[in-house]
Amino acid sequence: RAGRRRGPVRPVGPRDRGERVGQRIRPEPVIPRRHGLAGTLPSSPRLPSDVGRAHGRTCLIGGAIPSKVTKQNAGQATGRRVTVEISMRVCIFLIIDGLKLEAQACLLLPSLRRHLGDTVSVIAYRRKDVTTPLQPVTEQVLRACNVKLREIPGTGPDDPNPWREPYPIGNKILAASDRRDCDISVFIDTDMVFTGPFDFAKVLGSAKIAAVVSDYSTMSNDEEGWTAFYGHFGLPLPEQRVTLLKGRELTSLPYFNAGMIMFRETIGPQKRRFGAEWLADTLRFDHEVSYPYIRANLDQLTLPITATRLGYPVKPVPNTFNHNLQGHGDPVETNPSLLHYHTFGVLWSHEARGRAALEDLQNILEGQSLESFYDSFMAVLKRKRLKKLM
Repeated sequence: RAGRRRGPVRPVGPRDRGERVGQRIRPEPVIPRRHGLAGTLPSSPRLPSDVGRAHGRTCLIGGAIPSKVTKQNAGQATGRRVTVEISMRVCIFLIIDGLKLEAQACLLLPSLRRHLGDTVSVIAYRRKDVTTPLQPVTEQVLRACNVKLREIPGTGPDDPNPWREPYPIGNKILAASDRRDCDISVFIDTDMVFTGPFDFAKVLGSAKIAAVVSDYSTMSNDEEGWTAFYGHFGLPLPEQRVTLLKGRELTSLPYFNAGMIMFRETIGPQKRRFGAEWLADTLRFDHEVSYPYIRANLDQLTLPITATRLGYPVKPVPNTFNHNLQGHGDPVETNPSLLHYHTFGVLWSHEARGRAALEDLQNILEGQSLESFYDSFMAVLKRKRLKKLM
């Protein structure tokens, strides 16, 4: 209209990615960096080359973008459909109580950073009532791998023991109940090494909880036992069935290896915290269930029960994401992402895997020899087999 000022007019160069209206330049929409999508995107992409032109993240764009991208409005642009991939914040946590777990962590953490880089945050948990200081080499590895050290909740010297009797495996469940600033938490046993990339968000997909099916059933892992266990929580048996990975490969009610568990920090419309719910169910099971069971399997018995109670069954994921090196050997045709070796003797007996783990540690130690590692942990390292690699 007459009298209304028009925007600036200038030639449009190859670096201009906004919409062109005559000679007017419409500024590009900017996606806030705090949502994990740094940079700018074409305001109205029309060519395949325009799709996903973001700095640092993959974005699929089908139209104009809201001025503020959130998980709620990421797909609701005015007039056109928009799909924006929101990156999930993943936090891996593990336990490092005692000399053996420290030694295992010194192999696990360098392999983690080698294959995952800085795509995940990492927390190492330790009991509050442990007074023995960490080994200097352990502290060096934690610093080099950017690992936060936290105390396991409820393990102070004045805290009452929550378990019916001592249950060291329960440390993982106490740690799982802790609050972490992430979208997806992943617990991994410390006796593991990464041997390949692992996209946790992709593997979890739309599920809330995921794990690898167990190799074998437990002594009470039959329908009568499961009926007693689920019935104690007022639950019918779930319809889900899984195939165990070893032996006769029996069909079983849901039963998973708890050495690697992925779960969303909050679940469902009520945003219930899976770790806290799992802990509550496990403590109740420990104190109240009278049907015979193997107590060492308590964590694996309650995992599917809590998932069923919350209404989100555990998603079975391939064995490559928690490969039992001791039980299945070293696969020739595929390279697992995560090896579960259980004992140092098993790791050293697979020489290529053992050497790779030591090389990852050597790289973290900034040119220093491995002598500090050997000197600190030789008592638990299965020295006879280790000497073959040295």
